[in-house]
Amino acid sequence: MTLVEIMVALVILAIALAWLAPLIVIAMRGTRRGADITEATTAGQDKLEEFRNKSYTYLLANPTGQDTLSGVVRSWNITEEPGHDGLLRIALDLSWKDEEGDGHQIQFVTLQARAK
Repeated sequence: MTLVEIMVALVILAIALAWLAPLIVIAMRGTRRGADITEATTAGQDKLEEFRNKSYTYLLANPTGQDTLSGVVRSWNITEEPGHDGLLRIALDLSWKDEEGDGHQIQFVTLQARAK
């Protein structure tokens, strides 16, 4: 009787593990996607902080550009905000590819005032 009970328990355990395996894969993908978004967001915040430490005239003289940090391509476009003297609009596009080769993109848009 004990051997039959052990075999039944193993079959039930195998069925439960087979049911949980796809959920584990989905959770791992979600964790990796979250890590990718966090890395891209951090790269974007670093670039915006760099812009914050530059002068108004420097930013106007260098209004576009692109670089790469940790696999995240950062592209920016800086323009004067129409109708607002001394206000710059900074659009920062972040793009990267995940482990499966799928492309992802985030855009930050902020305003920066001329220092007085």
